[in-house]
Order: sequence, then structure tokens, then C-alpha cells
Amino acid sequence: MPRAPSLAALALVVGGLFLAPEAAPGSPPFAQRGTVTALVDAVTLEVRLLDGTSDQVQLFGVAAPAPASCAVASATADATALALGKPVWLVAVQGAPPKNRRRPLLAYVVLPGGPDLGLQLVRRGEATVRTNQHPFRQRAAYVRAEKAAQTAELGLWGCTPAPSAQAPTTTTTTTQGQGQGHGQHGQSHANPDQTGSNHGSNNGKK
Repeated sequence: MPRAPSLAALALVVGGLFLAPEAAPGSPPFAQRGTVTALVDAVTLEVRLLDGTSDQVQLFGVAAPAPASCAVASATADATALALGKPVWLVAVQGAPPKNRRRPLLAYVVLPGGPDLGLQLVRRGEATVRTNQHPFRQRAAYVRAEKAAQTAELGLWGCTPAPSAQAPTTTTTTTQGQGQGHGQHGQSHANPDQTGSNHGSNNGKK
């Protein structure tokens, strides 16, 4: 009976499919398993590893919609439906990460059955391909998927921002004008009294 492949062998196979060619020479592919426990946004996940520790993982090569985008909610919902609670492979781009790092782990996230989570999101228009990272092995597939989503107006390529609410029209200026008019009329009514006083003063002088 053939023996099941070891975890190290599986890591080599999975890592070889995704790791960037720019990885440091001699760095072996680094892959580890975990379960997605939460999502910060469409491309940032909290993963509980097999050793019981948790790690924050950012999908390599893709970016979530901007905070002001009309696709933020749908992108997060799609990523949640695809990954939350699922066992995944994390394939680190630059080999084994240091233990004392403060930034999220940059990695591909491989879903059960083999789909690449980042590629799935790009296909749906829920993520865009990063242009500020070094070329990576999956980039050609990501760019093709992005162009197809853009052409089909999927996700962020097709959603329309909600119209901004207009402030209600007020009649403050008109009301003030009317108030001033009443004040002026009141002052006009007071003028005869003042005139009378003037007449009285003039009569007294005479």
C-alpha cells in the first residue's frame, strides 16, 4: 500500500506552483496549513495555524477595493463566502517568515481543491492586480482575469456609487428678510411719535 505524501512533500508541490521566481536563491518553498477564522477585508485574513497560533495573512499580488469604492461590501462578502472557516494552504512568497515580524504574512491562499483565493477575487472583480510588487509567477493569469472582469463590468468595474444625499433647502434668508421688513415697518410707525415730539419741542420753543 503506497504511503501518503508527507507534509513536507506537499509543501514543496504547492509552493512550487505559486512561489515567485525572485525568491532568494536556495530558499525552499514555504507552505503551511491553517483555517481561516476571520477577514479584516477582502484580501487580509486571520488564520489559525496547525500549531494553535494565529497569523494575519495578506494575499500576495492583489489589492482590495479602496475604502470609498462601491464594491467594498460585496468584495468582503465574497471573500468571506469563499474562505471563512475553510482549511487552506498558505504559500509564503519569500520563504519562511521571521517570527518577530510586525506586518501581515504575504502569501498565496490556496482553497480546498486547489483554487487560488486571490485569483478567484480578481476574476469576480472584487480585487485588482498590484502593480507595485515584483513580477510573480501568477501575474499573467491575474492580469488576464482582471481584463476579463473589467470587460464584463464585474464587481468594482461595474458597480455604481450611490448618489450623495442633498442637503434640504432652507428658507432662512427669506425669513430673515421678512423679519427685517417687519422691523422696518415698526420703525416707520414709531416715526410719527418722534415727529409729534419734534412738533412739541418746536411749539415750546415758539
